[in-house]
Order: sequence, then C-alpha cells, then structure tokens
Amino acid sequence: MAFKARLNFSGKEYQVLHYANVFNLDVDLFGSSYSITHGANINIRSGENLD
Repeated sequence: MAFKARLNFSGKEYQVLHYANVFNLDVDLFGSSYSITHGANINIRSGENLD
C-alpha cells in the first residue's frame, strides 16, 4: 500500500520512506488479552531534509 507521510523532527521536515511498529500485549492460553499494551518498537526510515 502506498502512502505519503512527512516527519517533523526538531523543526525540520523529512519524507518518510518506511514505517513499522510493534506493540506488546500479554495473552492467556485462550488468546484473550489480560494486560494493557506495554512496550513499543517504532521504526521510521526517512529521506533527505525537505526544508
């Protein structure tokens, strides 16, 4: 799926080339969640500065 996104970081704007995230949620033996979401891993790959 194509997308167009921009990242504003420290007052500079960058084009986002790739984005992925993972969140952790504990589940029981039946697959039902029994905790709130905790821990996250966010991966952003950006291109050159657009400013």
